[in-house]
Amino acid sequence: MKRSSTCDFFVIGGGDWSEDRIVPDGMRALDKGESIAVRNPKAVQPWQHVHEPLSGYLLLAARIAASRVEDESLSSSSGSGASTSTGQLQLASLCDAFNFGPGSDSNRTVADLVQEILKHRHGEWSDAIVPGALHEANLLNLSIKKAHQTLGWKPKWDFATTIKRTVTWYDQVYHKAVTPLEITRSQIDFLTVF
Repeated sequence: MKRSSTCDFFVIGGGDWSEDRIVPDGMRALDKGESIAVRNPKAVQPWQHVHEPLSGYLLLAARIAASRVEDESLSSSSGSGASTSTGQLQLASLCDAFNFGPGSDSNRTVADLVQEILKHRHGEWSDAIVPGALHEANLLNLSIKKAHQTLGWKPKWDFATTIKRTVTWYDQVYHKAVTPLEITRSQIDFLTVF
C-alpha cells in the first residue's frame, strides 16, 4: 500500500486525486455508490482546507518581501551598512519555520471527518481496519501560535466549513456543474471575504 508522509494527511480540499487518502478515496467511493473504507477511525488529526496554509505561506512571503524592501530603503538612506537595521531584524525573524495549521476545534478523528462528509453526501462508511497494519499517528497536533503572534495569521474556516467546501468542490466537479478552476477561484474568493 502506498503511503505519503503523515504530515500531509490532514490537508484536504478539492483537486486531490491521490490514492490511499481518506477524502479523495471517500469521494470516489461515494460517487460509485460504495461505502467509505476507514482504516483508522480513532486517529485524531488537525484537518484543514488546503487554502488555509497557502494563505499563510503567501502572507509570510509578502511580509518577507516588504521587510527586504524596507531594509534596502533604510540602508540606502542612512548610507551606513555597519549597523543592524530594524528591517534586518524583522527579516531574520521571518526567515524561520512557521506552522500554518487549523484551529484546535479541527482536531478530530477520522470517524468525525467521515461523518461530517456524510452530512453533505448520501452514503455510509465501513470499518476497514486491518489487524497488525501500519497506521498513521493516532494524534497529530500543530502549534500555530508563532504564525498568529508574528504575522497575525489564523485560520478562517472551522472544521464544518472545511468539510462542506471540500465536498462541494468534488460534487460540483464530478457532476460537471463547474470546472475545477471555476470552483477553486470561487472558494478562494469566499475565503478572502469570510
